[in-house]
Amino acid sequence: MAQFDVYANPSKKSRGAYPYLVDIQSEVLTELSTRIVVPLSDRSVIGSHLL
Repeated sequence: MAQFDVYANPSKKSRGAYPYLVDIQSEVLTELSTRIVVPLSDRSVIGSHLL
């Protein structure tokens, strides 16, 4: 995974609300076996619920 790349959400449970994920993890942390991602959603799905 490269930083700022967009990927299809592999989770069946959350894919409906968040079909895509953006990888935001810096390459400085490549030794970690995890990734930091931000879910992307259509505004019509989340409505006025802002984080």
